[in-house]
Amino acid sequence: MKKSTIFIFFVAILISSLPAFVSAEKYIINIKGDPRTPDGKIDLMYSAGLVTDKGTIESETKIDNDNGFFEIKNAVLDTDASFNYVAPFVQGSCFLHSYRVVRKNNRFEVSDGYRSDQDILIATNSTTIDLGVLKEDMSNQAMVDFDVPVKFLAEDLSGNWIAENGNYTKFTGMSNSFKSNTKYKLTLTTKDNEKIVKEITTGNYCESTRLIKRGSYFLAESFPNNSFPPIGFFRNIWLSILGFRMIVIIPLVVAILVIITMLFLIVKRKRA
Repeated sequence: MKKSTIFIFFVAILISSLPAFVSAEKYIINIKGDPRTPDGKIDLMYSAGLVTDKGTIESETKIDNDNGFFEIKNAVLDTDASFNYVAPFVQGSCFLHSYRVVRKNNRFEVSDGYRSDQDILIATNSTTIDLGVLKEDMSNQAMVDFDVPVKFLAEDLSGNWIAENGNYTKFTGMSNSFKSNTKYKLTLTTKDNEKIVKEITTGNYCESTRLIKRGSYFLAESFPNNSFPPIGFFRNIWLSILGFRMIVIIPLVVAILVIITMLFLIVKRKRA
C-alpha cells in the first residue's frame, strides 16, 4: 500500500505540472502595428500574416485600412517546433515590413527581418506585441529597359550593395530596395562583358524609376505608385531614332521613301 500511495502521489504531481510545462513551450501571441507614410498618413495594406523559416502557420489576421492598423491574433509560437522563429509581415503597394519573433532569455525578442537578429527592437514578457508605427525607408522600385540583355547591379554612392540580378535580360531590376530621393549607381553588364555605368536619382515616396537605353540614348523617368507603364510602339521608334539605332532607322527611311514614291506616282498619274 505504501508503494501504491507513492506512485499515485507521483502521478498527481506529474499531471499537475503538465499545464505549466505546455505553457512554457507553446505561446499564443498577438501582434499588431500601424503602417504609415513618411508624412504620417495611413499607408494602405493588402496582406498580412505570419510565416516561419519552415513555412506558414495558422493565425487570425485583421487589416483595417480605415484606421490604419493590422492585427495577427492567436498565433502559436511553439519553442519545441522545428522552426527557429515566427515572422510577422504586412505588405502594401509601397512597403513590405517583416520581423522575427523568438522566445529567448525567458522573454519575446523582436528584430527587423531585414537586419541582424542581434539588433533587438523589442524585448517583452507580454504575449501581445505592439510593433508601433511602421515607416518604410525603402519604398521605391527601379528597373532598366534596354535594347540588349544585361546583368543588373545597384549600389549606393558609397559602394554598398543594394540589389542585383545575375541573369541577362532586357527588362530587369529589383523591387522595394531603394530609398526615395536618393542617388544610386547602376552597373549593367552585357553578354560581351561591356560595363555600362549610370547614375539614377529615385523619385518621391513610392515612385518607380526606369532607365531606358536605345542605342546611344539614355533616359531616366519616374512614375507614381511604383508603376511601370508600357513605353508604346511609336515612342519606342522615336527613342530609337534619338539613339541612332540603324535597325529601326533603315526600315523607317525605306518606308518613308516608298510612301514618297507612291505619292509622286499618284500625282503624276493624275496630271497625265
